[in-house]
Amino acid sequence: MIYAIDKLINDNPNLLPGIHVGWTLMDSCSSRELAITALTANVFLSEPEEFPELECEINIDNLNKTQITIMDGLNANKTNHPPTFGILAEKSEFVTLSTASFTSSLRLPQISYFSFSSLLTNRKFYPYFYRTSPPHHAQVDALMDIATKFNWNWGSVVVAGSE
Repeated sequence: MIYAIDKLINDNPNLLPGIHVGWTLMDSCSSRELAITALTANVFLSEPEEFPELECEINIDNLNKTQITIMDGLNANKTNHPPTFGILAEKSEFVTLSTASFTSSLRLPQISYFSFSSLLTNRKFYPYFYRTSPPHHAQVDALMDIATKFNWNWGSVVVAGSE
């Protein structure tokens, strides 16, 4: 993301002339509370603020534990930042549902790269939520259309992942 924004957008004088796109990285540690706190601080405060009481532990390569706070990794030049214009959701579905409610209530667009819940399709509750991955029912419908089109009567499913 940092490379795309800094090199492909900001360093290209023809793409968005006269506009500098900034960014802020926030690690929610897959916690709804941390995500909402970080978003609230980022959207409403003009200066970044630390929340040392809200932190999580992560395992890096199963070798050592490191304390991560929600505002670790903030862009170093983030002072008096302009208004936030969009949010990139995290991988965790239950965190994305919470942040999508919050960002929609503020009329802030949120895009997710890994949200499949059909609940997020409800434009009444999530009018500013967008995704790059279709909900599960749309994937199933597409697979059934393909099987019907080619008159297939046998299929195999290969599943990879952790949970």
